Amino acid sequence: MLMNRFEWIWECFLRLRVDVMQQKRSFIVWGTGEYGHTLAAILQEINLKPYAYVDQNSGKWHNVFAGQEIQSPDDVLSELQDVDIVLAMNIDIAQPLKDSLIERGQKHIYTMQEFVFHLLGKSVSILEIGPLHAPVFVGPMVKYFDVMDATGLKEKAIKHHLSTKHVPDVIDFVSPNGKWDMVDESFDMVYSAHVLEHQPDLIRHLQAVLSHVRSGGSYIMAVPDKRFCYNYYDPLTTLAEVLTAYYEKRTRHSFQTLLRAARTTHNDLMRHWHGDHGKPPSLTRRCCDIMASTWQKSLNGGDYIDAHAWYFTPDNFRRLISSLIQLDFLSIAQYEVQDTERGTNEFYVCLRKK
Repeated sequence: MLMNRFEWIWECFLRLRVDVMQQKRSFIVWGTGEYGHTLAAILQEINLKPYAYVDQNSGKWHNVFAGQEIQSPDDVLSELQDVDIVLAMNIDIAQPLKDSLIERGQKHIYTMQEFVFHLLGKSVSILEIGPLHAPVFVGPMVKYFDVMDATGLKEKAIKHHLSTKHVPDVIDFVSPNGKWDMVDESFDMVYSAHVLEHQPDLIRHLQAVLSHVRSGGSYIMAVPDKRFCYNYYDPLTTLAEVLTAYYEKRTRHSFQTLLRAARTTHNDLMRHWHGDHGKPPSLTRRCCDIMASTWQKSLNGGDYIDAHAWYFTPDNFRRLISSLIQLDFLSIAQYEVQDTERGTNEFYVCLRKK
């Protein structure tokens, strides 16, 4: 059975550390949805058992969850007045509940991320690339890398009708050209979502990121599966194309990439899952001429043009990474590629550094 994306990320993260601190206090896990399943998997991985799992949904009470009966919050809180409470739910739900529990006199309340970080200790460090409006990781052990500062990200979120509520207040490493020169530290884990496919030079991106991952650490990526997004009709990326970009030292996208970007299909993932892929728009001579002019300006110092340069499925990504390792372009201890979960348009990759 495939893990959901949260389980995948956190399991990869937990493998970085084996010296997990055992808790002496009792704690309960509040919430048995997707985040609850994720946290339950983490706790089982490290042989740590909560006092109880609770849920506000009365329809779940007394059902077995992770080997324990789900209980009502009132029953558990009446038994344990000074218990640690772990909110296993997304931040938009967890934070208001955390505030209400504090008002009721509960003192020790963690979101799922806060609790996991507490278990792992303060020495763990994470860098998230391209957080935009919805960073996966938050907290004092997390730093962010982006081509825009926080103000720019908020403006971008507003432009795309996205909430700015969770845009980070500070982007620690701002690199308009995407280079890593200003990053002067290493991390236990680097995480990115839908970043790899935008890189003009895929190999140098991977090399740059891995150079800032500590020994034994990981670079974890969410990568779009081209079969379930607007790249459906684009051909799978080949090793030859990736090597060409590397030896050309490409810092701008090729003309071919921009042409493909001009004729993508729809981006409705469920339509793709049901076999409705639409039809890409036809090219016209005028479109080609405009694209060629724009591309030339970009090469000659004009604005960078963003586009998807690489198109993957899990299987062809495995083959590509295996080839790059064999050719000595990447030095990693091992890699894992998760198959795309049904109803999603992405798969997960974990590159573990030696």
